[in-house]
Amino acid sequence: MKKRIVSISAILVFLVIVVFWSASSKGAKKPSFISIDNAELIYEEIVSPNREYVESEKDIVLYEVRVYKDKDKDNLIIVNASSNSGFFKGMQYVVEHDKRISSSDVEVIWTTFMGGKESTKDNQIIEGTVLLSSNGEVFHKQKINYLSKGFEMLGVALK
Repeated sequence: MKKRIVSISAILVFLVIVVFWSASSKGAKKPSFISIDNAELIYEEIVSPNREYVESEKDIVLYEVRVYKDKDKDNLIIVNASSNSGFFKGMQYVVEHDKRISSSDVEVIWTTFMGGKESTKDNQIIEGTVLLSSNGEVFHKQKINYLSKGFEMLGVALK
């Protein structure tokens, strides 16, 4: 019974988000990122929370994380997160570290709506946690919620 209530609640929240997203997406601005023209891509990961569950290829949602290091400043790390979903507006942030990192120093841990690691049709991935490490020690941890815009719209709707 409890699972059924949670499932119904999740479906209702999703429907409210879709309605408000479609109403507010007109005239939405793309975020402005700092240039990565002088940066080297050191890590890239692309996942889909729904690839196995959609009928059409155009309905596939992609979540992307790309990590760059600045070619002029070895200690400058640029993280870009993007998605083809209307529920995520994209984000970028910069991390400074006193040592160089490589692809083996980057990890993304994906998490589902209910906090699990295994994605299912009813409990799909919504969040990635970027971990940057050096000499086996994590020096940076950042969560990226790919439904953040949807949650913002739901908050506005509930007010």
